[in-house]
Amino acid sequence: MKTLALVLLLALAGPLRAASPTLQVAVDPRTELLTTVQLLSSEVALTPYPSPYLFELYRYFQPCRQHPAVQILRTLMSQHPWPDVYHYVVLCLSPPPELEWQLRPAGSTTGDLLGTPLLDDWVAALRDFADQSQFNRFFAQQTPFYYHLVGQVEKELQGRDLLGPLEAYYGMRLREYRLVLSPLLHRGGFGPRLPVGEGEYLGYSIVGPDAMGSQGPTYSFQHLRELVWHEFGHSFINPLIAGRSEEVQARVELYVPLQPRMASNGYPTWESCVNEHLIRAITARLLRQAEGDEAGERAAEAEARQGFAYVPALYHRLEEYERDPAAYPSIPAFLPRLLAVFGNEGPQ
Repeated sequence: MKTLALVLLLALAGPLRAASPTLQVAVDPRTELLTTVQLLSSEVALTPYPSPYLFELYRYFQPCRQHPAVQILRTLMSQHPWPDVYHYVVLCLSPPPELEWQLRPAGSTTGDLLGTPLLDDWVAALRDFADQSQFNRFFAQQTPFYYHLVGQVEKELQGRDLLGPLEAYYGMRLREYRLVLSPLLHRGGFGPRLPVGEGEYLGYSIVGPDAMGSQGPTYSFQHLRELVWHEFGHSFINPLIAGRSEEVQARVELYVPLQPRMASNGYPTWESCVNEHLIRAITARLLRQAEGDEAGERAAEAEARQGFAYVPALYHRLEEYERDPAAYPSIPAFLPRLLAVFGNEGPQ
């Protein structure tokens, strides 16, 4: 068995194994610590799959279910119920059990969370939880399972390029891409990004499994492809929309009819709703490139049925982007045309 120190080094500084020279694949102890506390808090929807890993984790940590880290998270979730915020926060910390700030979180993605002293109280409690529960001991015990997960995903991605089409379509790139497998997470994912240099960023795609196999949770290629494109898309789209916040907020009344479904699905603001619409429309175009017109149209229509009413219109507006790369060399150059869909033109 690999030592815990090696597991932490590989999970944080590089992949357990790399699926490609540019896409790092890892199980990250910080996200596993977070989902453990979320599981004990019962405040977050996690995996629907009753895997042996889930049972072992719950059995090991059940004595800690009343720990302050769990109780404070319940309070935070009642005020800030958007799980993506917490994934971003823990990625700003060093490995457990120290969990020191490596980067002080900032930006609109965290909303009001940064303004509350409970954030620092929670991080301090999280350190104590990691220490008192001997979290690193549990993480080390699970090393064979983590390597199995990464090996499975490596096999699924063997010889497949997901980042090339993504970067080519957006006309943008990140310095690093990290695919984090989180076996306790639901079928969706999260896509925070962190600065790693002047104007350079590390993008994360934190994803849960989409099925249960004989040896535990599994990740299919179709599931990985869609989530990789979607979650890394947040690293591109979210900052662009944040930079046009005033323009976007001028159309906030459009959020009113969408709000019930959007808010219940974790998109509590008009800006987050716009981000999701754009990313989902672009992901549908990428699926079209990979599998043809029918697949793209089907994906766009499925998003509309989920409440993302503007996705079909955005999907077809992107045809203009693809036809004229000289005029529109990147998504930032085409963004005004996309934002125009959220206006007089309305959804199709």
